[in-house]
Amino acid sequence: MKLRWCLTLVAAVTLVIGAQAGGEQLMDGVDRDYANERTLVAVQPVVGFNRGAIEHRPNSDDIRRQQSQYTRGRLMELEILSQIKETGQQEQPADVERNPIRNNNNNIYVEEQHSYPESYRGFNGHSYQNEPPVLDALERLVDPVPIDPLSDTRNGEDYKVVCYYESWAIYREEPMTTSPADVDPFGCTHVIYSFLGLDKTSLTVTILDPDYEVIRGGFRAALALKNINPDLQVMIAIGGWTEGGKQYSQMVSSSATRAKFIDSVVAFMEKWKFDGFDLDWEYPGATDRDGRWADKENFALLVEEMSAVFQRRNWLLTAAVPAATFRINEGYDVPRLAKSLDFINVMTYDLHGTWDNYADHHAPLFKRPFDTGATQNLHSDGALSYWISKGAPASKIIFGIPFYGRNFRLANPSNTQPRAPIAGAGMVGPYTKEAGFVAYFEICRWLQEGGWQELQDPAGSPYIVKGDQWIGYDTVESVAMKMDYIRQTGLGGAMIWAVGLDDIKGDCGPQRPLLRAINDGLGRNGQTPTVVTPRPTTTARPTTTTPSRPSTSGPVEQSTFGPLQPIPIVPPAPTTTAPSSGFDPNCLLKGDSFFAHPGDCSQFYRCVGPSAYFFNCPAGLLFNPSIFVCDWPENVQCNSENSRISAERQLQKNKDYKVVCYYSSWAWLRRGDAEFVPENVLSSSCTHVLYAYAGLDPKTLLIKSNDIWTDISNRMYARINSLKQINPSLKIMLVMGGWTESRDDAYSRLVSDARARSTFVVHAVAFLKTYGFDGLHLDWQYPVCWQADCSKGPAFDRTNYPVLIQELSREFSRNDLLLGVNVAGYKNVAVTAFDGAAIGRFADFITVPTFDFHGSWESMTGHTAPLEGSGDSDSVEASMNYWSRQGVPAAKLVVGIPFYGQSFTLAVPATTRDQAAIGVKAKGAGLPGPYTQQAGMLAYYEICHQVRQGIWTEVSNDSPFAFRGNQWVGYDNVDSVRRKANYIKRQGFGGAMVFSIDMDDFKNTCCTEAFPLTKAIARALGIRTDPQPTPGVNCQRPPSPVTPPPLAITTGFDSGMSTRPTTPSTFPMIPTTPPTRPPTRPPTRPPTQPPTRPPTQPPTRPSTRPPTQPPTRPATRPPTQPPTRPATRPPTEPPTQTNCINGQYYPVPGDCTSFARCVMGVLKKNKCSPGLYWNNDETLCDWPERVNCQSDDQVTLPATLAPTRSTTPFVPTISNTEPFRPTPRPTTRPPPAIEPVTEQCQEGQYSQRGPDCSAYQWCVNGQLIEQGCQPGLHWNQQIKVCDWPANANCPFNGLVPGGSQTTPSLAVTTGRPTRPSTTTRPSRPTETIRPTKPITTTKPARPPQPSKPGEYKVICYYTNWSWYRPGEAKYSPGDIDVDLCTHILYGFATLDPNQLTMRVFDSWSDTDEYGPKLYAKVVALKSRGVKVLIALGGWNDSLGNKYSRMVNDPSARKRFIDNAILFIEKYGFDGLDLDWEYPKCWQVDCNAGPASDKPAFAALVSELRAAFTPRGWLLSSAVSPSKTVIDAAYDVPSLSRDFDWIGVMTYDYHGHWDKKTGHVAPFTTHSEADVVYFNTNYTLNYWIKLGADPAKLILGVPLYGQSFTLENPNNNGLNAPAKGTGQQGEFTRQAGFLAYYEICKQIKGSGWTIVQDEEGAMGPYAYRGDQWVSFDDVDIVRRKSDLVRTMKLGGAMIWALDLDDFRNRCGCETYPLLKTINRVLRNYPASGETCANSPMKLDGGNDNNDSSESVSIWAPISGKGTSCTSGSFRAHESTCTSYYQCVNGQWAEARCPGGLYWNRSHCDWSFNTKCGSAA
Repeated sequence: MKLRWCLTLVAAVTLVIGAQAGGEQLMDGVDRDYANERTLVAVQPVVGFNRGAIEHRPNSDDIRRQQSQYTRGRLMELEILSQIKETGQQEQPADVERNPIRNNNNNIYVEEQHSYPESYRGFNGHSYQNEPPVLDALERLVDPVPIDPLSDTRNGEDYKVVCYYESWAIYREEPMTTSPADVDPFGCTHVIYSFLGLDKTSLTVTILDPDYEVIRGGFRAALALKNINPDLQVMIAIGGWTEGGKQYSQMVSSSATRAKFIDSVVAFMEKWKFDGFDLDWEYPGATDRDGRWADKENFALLVEEMSAVFQRRNWLLTAAVPAATFRINEGYDVPRLAKSLDFINVMTYDLHGTWDNYADHHAPLFKRPFDTGATQNLHSDGALSYWISKGAPASKIIFGIPFYGRNFRLANPSNTQPRAPIAGAGMVGPYTKEAGFVAYFEICRWLQEGGWQELQDPAGSPYIVKGDQWIGYDTVESVAMKMDYIRQTGLGGAMIWAVGLDDIKGDCGPQRPLLRAINDGLGRNGQTPTVVTPRPTTTARPTTTTPSRPSTSGPVEQSTFGPLQPIPIVPPAPTTTAPSSGFDPNCLLKGDSFFAHPGDCSQFYRCVGPSAYFFNCPAGLLFNPSIFVCDWPENVQCNSENSRISAERQLQKNKDYKVVCYYSSWAWLRRGDAEFVPENVLSSSCTHVLYAYAGLDPKTLLIKSNDIWTDISNRMYARINSLKQINPSLKIMLVMGGWTESRDDAYSRLVSDARARSTFVVHAVAFLKTYGFDGLHLDWQYPVCWQADCSKGPAFDRTNYPVLIQELSREFSRNDLLLGVNVAGYKNVAVTAFDGAAIGRFADFITVPTFDFHGSWESMTGHTAPLEGSGDSDSVEASMNYWSRQGVPAAKLVVGIPFYGQSFTLAVPATTRDQAAIGVKAKGAGLPGPYTQQAGMLAYYEICHQVRQGIWTEVSNDSPFAFRGNQWVGYDNVDSVRRKANYIKRQGFGGAMVFSIDMDDFKNTCCTEAFPLTKAIARALGIRTDPQPTPGVNCQRPPSPVTPPPLAITTGFDSGMSTRPTTPSTFPMIPTTPPTRPPTRPPTRPPTQPPTRPPTQPPTRPSTRPPTQPPTRPATRPPTQPPTRPATRPPTEPPTQTNCINGQYYPVPGDCTSFARCVMGVLKKNKCSPGLYWNNDETLCDWPERVNCQSDDQVTLPATLAPTRSTTPFVPTISNTEPFRPTPRPTTRPPPAIEPVTEQCQEGQYSQRGPDCSAYQWCVNGQLIEQGCQPGLHWNQQIKVCDWPANANCPFNGLVPGGSQTTPSLAVTTGRPTRPSTTTRPSRPTETIRPTKPITTTKPARPPQPSKPGEYKVICYYTNWSWYRPGEAKYSPGDIDVDLCTHILYGFATLDPNQLTMRVFDSWSDTDEYGPKLYAKVVALKSRGVKVLIALGGWNDSLGNKYSRMVNDPSARKRFIDNAILFIEKYGFDGLDLDWEYPKCWQVDCNAGPASDKPAFAALVSELRAAFTPRGWLLSSAVSPSKTVIDAAYDVPSLSRDFDWIGVMTYDYHGHWDKKTGHVAPFTTHSEADVVYFNTNYTLNYWIKLGADPAKLILGVPLYGQSFTLENPNNNGLNAPAKGTGQQGEFTRQAGFLAYYEICKQIKGSGWTIVQDEEGAMGPYAYRGDQWVSFDDVDIVRRKSDLVRTMKLGGAMIWALDLDDFRNRCGCETYPLLKTINRVLRNYPASGETCANSPMKLDGGNDNNDSSESVSIWAPISGKGTSCTSGSFRAHESTCTSYYQCVNGQWAEARCPGGLYWNRSHCDWSFNTKCGSAA
């Protein structure tokens, strides 16, 4: 046997020698080698790249040529091995002639064997550990897997494109939220949904996000991609980096656990019908990730066992594997895995990163000169070659391509070369929000901003540099190089991590550029749908077929209609065509099939999802739509058009005039006969249809859908655009703006920022094309005069607006898009707001809303739109005369005509025409109509019906009106609109604009004809030529429009869930006919000018326009935008939820696509993934055909929750120059509670309102009110608060922040060096400073006698959002007990960011005449002896630089003071409370603001004091308790002199951001405290030490607690590790926060353990299970009140009134905490009740009560010196887990989080530190 093997080995060596001796010429170039039948000839030994023989840097041709040569040699070696093995087994010599390659050429090329002095070196010199491939294979005697020789003719479809989809991408901020529906089903051959998890207990498969993946249908949304491309394979992956390795090692360790796991996989696969399973255990054998040496063998066994099971079921089995050789050697038995896996995804990325401490490309293709030592194999070529050398067939190896980059912050910006030292991770991407990691879509956006150098390393790996920022990533060009590598080396294809990181939205150019490059580079044609032409039935001519697969390239034009857009496809050039102009195939409505082209019988197209693919028949053939083939002309009935065309279309003759028809997107929600859908639109009489409205995202300043449910889910965008099939000349445009949308500064910020404008223009083009619109119509109401108030906006709006219009016009003209602009019809607004001449130059047309000249806001009747009038701005003629004089071409001016009337209630009922004449006295708005449901306006169909029935008397003249009793309405009828159309013709204007077509008599209820007003205008302008019918003759109603059915999903799947509710599901029923949407402007408006003149603000537009901003409500602190008024809906009874069972799911009646879940007794509505219906039997979202459900006509709008004010987070901030300085999170005050589930909402409920991430809804009086979070926050639907975007996981999307908002976080961490792409990393030191030598202050003596009543202040904050809470938690001004407060501070007003003056925060609740008028009600309490101040600012309003800009500009300060005086006088407050948080330390970041903030703030206060003193007004402030902030922000002596009092917010010292438990407001220093000055006593002493008058200091008392979720319920003491926020309260609904009335209620007899501090240094805490909460109770509040007396302070302040037990829920008394303060400070009568939680009771009147523990003043640590640079660090001399940080020039000791050691400049894993290694 040994002899036989020796002989075979000799034979192999002989072959090699013979190959070298052949000496035939090597053909130059890879392509010629392959072209000549892959002939291989011998040459001199070629030395690999970086082997020393090549001195110069090779170009790509050099590299590819060497790769090709070596690859051919490897192929020969493997073929020889195969024959040697076969020969040895058969005991006969190798039959060399059987080698097909040798038959081509007897000379075989291999590298010389003496090239292996120490180790075998592969393609480019990487080491293979002394294992030459021939000997290695012989020794292992493993069957080699031969690699097929390569060929240039290999079909591109043989390559795999494996696309990983990150399931968490659904939670990314818009517009970069990515759902499975965004994956291109033709650009990928395999989609792998990531990830499943492994249950740590059962060691079986578990679903990580069941809410999205099961309930909302995430799995099914991925599987639905197969309906678009049946050839697509959709797989599921398990594992990933964050899963760790311990449980996987345990699972594979025994045959029993492996079998159990495999059984769970089979059950999962059979249930969900995935096509395969991907194993992504990272990594077997990795001891640093809890692996074991036995994992290598056990993992191979698992794969073999799974493969045996999978093969029987025809499932794919794959694995994601590492690139590092040491990982491969540790855990992967390559030959065994290669046999059992269908393909192997090699993760050739993350080879370098911040863990290297230098900048480098994380996925280089080849070895670079500086790749030596341990890094010599860290390149893609090295990794892939190593896998092949270990026995993996090249055809099974899938090359991993990253669609992201690794970024760094250079230590020296002048050193930009690869391997340059770094100072840390680069800037965080605005959407991925991970340090050191940026998506391609983020990188390409940054590149567009300019200033970046684009460079390459020696191997061609691209990187970019700007300043100290360095990013290595893959470009289209580098991806193309890697695809060449795949083709030349015979690999199986490309794998992508991850598909959603590409420029999937096309923000930087064509969509999906990297995916496109992969498909182009592999010769794939994007899976172009094939069309096979069957043999024609005729025998007269020869048969002809189109090729089954296109073979030439040439991109086809395709619709970009919806989100599922395939990458460019390349069918044969002769067989493709671009769609005809003006033709929209509207595939969303048609479904997947073939269709004839309407204008050319030789063309046809195929709909695939939303996209159309166009083809030409071969010459001489026409498309036969009856049999779907290209056929002989005699077999085809070819008309000039093959599409359905209405006879009405033939009426269009004159195209010179426009009839611009507004379509209200909410009209489909009206009930009964008023329901109006896109198919109702009279496309024959409109030249343009304007779809109203889209909005402007206030953060990103990009277009967004205002109602995704209507626009996208119910396909109204698609359906309105389908009208172009009936009338191809019709233009459909999207209207952006509207009244409500124009209420704040978003548009002003957009037009004033050149970069924002540029981004907006590019995005606008993409948005319009995506949804098929022909243009954009801008309706900003109005520049400068926001919502017609010309004092709101800056004057430069007027100049900047035309600049945006010009830039849009320029880009639109390149893309064949129209641009329209809506202006003001009121001269007094138009003069200020618009530069008419500039707009006229660039807009295609301008609509002038010549209506609403009179309305119920006036005291006498008037026509809404008289043609003629007496003034210069009260009629159509006057308005158009003004605009004609502005230099706008008349042909561009379009005259507005209203299809509604303004109605009045007469002061004296009328019985005759004279009594009802225009100009008679009116006392208010008319009654609402039966359908429009808005007082003060009526639709035309409501008016004409009343007139025809004889109910109303019509007076038809030039300005028609009708009346009945005390009801009066002025409107336009058929005759008056005809007169206006004739006026348009006489003046040469461009046409008519109608608002809105859904208010015409479209059902012919008035027996004239359907759409009588629209048709009358069209006839007068020559667009229609049919005769005018006689009124009253034809009462026939038009047929109902044919509306499209829901999109069908043809593939059925199992339901996906076996469990069902144990109790029958019930759900609150809702009315079958919902009311209309609320008006966006008040139904009435008071007169602002004499009756004969128009109001200074334009009158209301009818409420048919919806709010263009979703409803909102305060969550953490008050919203910046007012809610809309609930005027259109009558109050309704809230639905009952008494039968809601926690945890169960319920259907939503009338809405198949939604469901509700019961959470703590509250039904919370959710939406299924697109295309799915709720299956109540299976309790999950399912395929529609499996669900028996029919949606009602009504809409069920999602409701939303309101937030509450956040207290100032007191996390210490220390000036720090390091990049990883923690930024503290704010604590949030409790948000109001419950969420409604239907249009008829339940009182006080809240929910998210898409697509604006910052918006939510609140239910008041049965109506949904819109509100919004403060700038920089998103609505967190899970915990019902405004939260940081990273926590909120907003599911919507409208499109994402242009100016990225960095999410504050407590600890920014560093990653492990193996694969740190998604890990949480060790933090830089959290600011838990613990000085060791405190200096104590002198203990103040207690006054001998109790204070007299009135001597101390009790400052009570009132929060206006507490009025929004539901049920017994609702807090109104009537609940305030004025006997308990000396001063009430109304929170908050806010600072206008443009004018830098005070403004009402929530105008609807604060001041509006139709709202609760909270200002007036609270101010009215002054009559009872209490002072009422207005508080300005708060946490959220302190975001950004606006306060800093104001205080640092003397002129701005003066303007602010002047405005503040007017503000306070107007609303009757007694003074002002300043709550800027904080000067210099903006939101506790002391690096954010300039040092000048400190003196400038003091200057403002001094100037305010000078202005307030003569008026007798009070001036106060809420200030920080942080020593760091105090030092940086406040000139204490100056502030103490000028303020009447200073409210010190002595709370929020600890919270969930600490990652361990702590008390919200410690009283004195605790022995276990990390920071000695984190307590009330210290803070107050420190303020006094710096010069504050004690009598002016007010001690802050929190009437709430901070709550935590414990990591270990058994570790429940102080400083116990906590993994996050505590559970939200019943009413406050905010995780991490509980009101006192919630705490006392839940700990009372509910199994909670209450712990009183034995040291008396803080109040109690309580715990139950893993829930932990700290709070102040009666005892500690009494002691703090005693401290006020002891220190002779000015009094106490509470946050906030609504958080005490004001309803006595806990059975003690009402306001127990506030009354305790009053008993100590103001001799309030004692109660007979016992309110304490423990025997610790202190008598407020006991003079001997010594509760005034003094606090230590912090001092330098001995031995560390007294001089250091603030922000610097140094290691601790004896403890690995501690370090020193310099604070204010003094060293302070701090500790790393648990498990971490100090590593030079940050806390790190112990094995990365010298200290840890030594230990």
